[in-house]
Amino acid sequence: MKKKISALLVMLLVCGIFGGCGATKDADTTTLFPEKKGGITEVAVGDFDKDNYDENELEQYVKDSIKEYEDNDGAGTVKLKNLSVKDGVAKLGMHYSDSTAYSAFVGDTVFTGTVVQAIAAGYDFNTDFVAVTDGAAGDAADSKDVMKNDDYHVIVLSKGVDVTVDGTLQYVSSGVTVKDKNTATVDEIPAGETAEARYIIYK
Repeated sequence: MKKKISALLVMLLVCGIFGGCGATKDADTTTLFPEKKGGITEVAVGDFDKDNYDENELEQYVKDSIKEYEDNDGAGTVKLKNLSVKDGVAKLGMHYSDSTAYSAFVGDTVFTGTVVQAIAAGYDFNTDFVAVTDGAAGDAADSKDVMKNDDYHVIVLSKGVDVTVDGTLQYVSSGVTVKDKNTATVDEIPAGETAEARYIIYK
């Protein structure tokens, strides 16, 4: 049973995780919610077969995984916020104190912070960008224009997932599709291809 639960947990973590700090967040598809203060909330949506998995055992497995992470001096904090199963769909809720904690626990490299902090961390923004106006992708934008906005925030990632920002989208890089004024979809990386960093800039 534990191997089955572990496999389900991995599936949900790959899809994304659900959680919140303060107001509850929810989504019908896997969605990341980067916070301007650095934390990350994530919604994972996955099929759940009660004939093969037990909801209570899954919850305990997640709690044990968090404890093991903390016991091994995991960076930052990781919290289980919510786990629900309804109509065969599971939502696993967690909150990460920062992108370092998220990357260490989940295994997918993600950066959140200001544009200035991203540059200092070594991100070169050397990719194609488009401006976002009124919730729609617009004209091409020069990366120099993107980088000069010191007060803008950015999330950098290389996994296929929806991202809803705490603000308004300003620019997105290639490989990102704008859905509305604060939500974009990072396209899935085809199997066998290098996962290049995708940038979502917002204010």
